[in-house]
Amino acid sequence: MQDYPEGIDLAWLAVDDSGAPAAFITAGCGPIPDAVLAQPNDVTAIENLLRTLLPLRCEASLCVDIPNGESYLGLCRLGLHVYDWTDVHLSTARSQNTYELVAVPASPLDIGQLPPDLREAAWLLAEGQVTGAERIRVGATEATRSPSPSDDGLAVSRDLPRIVLPTARDAARARGASSTVRSPA
Repeated sequence: MQDYPEGIDLAWLAVDDSGAPAAFITAGCGPIPDAVLAQPNDVTAIENLLRTLLPLRCEASLCVDIPNGESYLGLCRLGLHVYDWTDVHLSTARSQNTYELVAVPASPLDIGQLPPDLREAAWLLAEGQVTGAERIRVGATEATRSPSPSDDGLAVSRDLPRIVLPTARDAARARGASSTVRSPA
């Protein structure tokens, strides 16, 4: 398993039960699933793979008021919802322990439209978490790695499959297993 890339602002991929992929920006300290860190592909290269392998697909809109959101919009124009670990700017007491939706594509991709390398790089979100939701909690019910443990600790309650499943039916069938999420130690 790769070490947590502490201090490196990178993107990792996840997909929900319906097959909708999203990019998650760590801000150098957001939790990353163990299954993502266990991949043979370097987690720090995922964003470059996205930008290299996917063509621009659609217009994108920012969901937050920030001075320069071009990096978010660039990923989003590839057809991905984009989330950011905005807790990096909050005190521990105000931390939400969630990734926040920052950009929405006009024409979202489906997991089947990703090249095989990127499909395998995507982590299946916990049941009930949907791409496009305002906030997604990563690490509340899965083991995660991040620079400092969350208030929930590094609990493991179930293990989701590392592979990305192309349909909701396949994802539902696979729900019997579990997966973990990590933050740097």
